[in-house]
Amino acid sequence: MSIDKVKEKILQKAEKEAEEILSRAKEEIEKEKALFLKEKQAELEERFEKASCEIEDEIGKKINREKLLAEREILAVKRKFIDETFGLAMEKFLSMDKKSYLKFLENLILKDAPPGKSELVLNKRDRELFDEKLLKSINRKLGKERTIALSGRTAEIKGGCVIRGNEVEIDDSLETLINDEREHSEIEIVKKLFGEEK
Repeated sequence: MSIDKVKEKILQKAEKEAEEILSRAKEEIEKEKALFLKEKQAELEERFEKASCEIEDEIGKKINREKLLAEREILAVKRKFIDETFGLAMEKFLSMDKKSYLKFLENLILKDAPPGKSELVLNKRDRELFDEKLLKSINRKLGKERTIALSGRTAEIKGGCVIRGNEVEIDDSLETLINDEREHSEIEIVKKLFGEEK
């Protein structure tokens, strides 16, 4: 065999080996590239998922804050409406004609005067309306077990009265009566006005 042929065979073998090495290297590079892309895709998906969750959380928090603010505003409007309703009740009492108002006071005294002697405390305006004749009439209706006298002092109340007995003091002021009624019936009023609990 001539040197040229041996040379050619060696070159062919070397070329074949080089092609095989190159082919294996390309396969390795493709595998590495595929693995790299897969890892980067997974990392990207994970980051996207995390970012999506954070955005959803932030949106959820913002919606909850806005809902809370809206609920507070609605509650404030309802509260204002109820305050106005009970304010109107107070105005109605204060604008009653003299005869009806004195009858109202008489009924409070007859209902709440404790046994024994008591003292009737009124505001300045009501004290001027209340006369001896009415006081005698009330004492007759109270009977022998209970008696009431008009106090020389006045109370800082809008209307109604305070009855002071030996051991008790009954606050029948309009403010207290309306507040008591409000506490007692506010939930029912809210249901009737707004169709829900407060």
